[in-house]
Amino acid sequence: MPITRHIPFRCRETPHSDVLNQDKPFFSQVAHSRRAAPYLPHVPHPIIWWTFVAAETSVTGAPTSPVGGEQITAVHHLPVRDAATWLAAKDRVHAGVVRLAQHLDLI
Repeated sequence: MPITRHIPFRCRETPHSDVLNQDKPFFSQVAHSRRAAPYLPHVPHPIIWWTFVAAETSVTGAPTSPVGGEQITAVHHLPVRDAATWLAAKDRVHAGVVRLAQHLDLI
């Protein structure tokens, strides 16, 4: 699915947000899984490729956390620097992606 179609779907599916502007792809990564099976049934396996985009969104409801999907328990609204710091305590890689988007003046 093209990024311009996939991102609005993912934003409505789990965090329940609408994309307000054109998304801006700025980073991607590829991983080769050592697992015997995919992390989730819909995730490509054993090679997966993530593309990260920056897009303005508007929260339109509570997270849906669909069965078989990622379980979102909260949505936080933080300044970019605070968001990267909060995320770094849980996930250094994605905190780095947030900092890269900030460095590129995308957020």
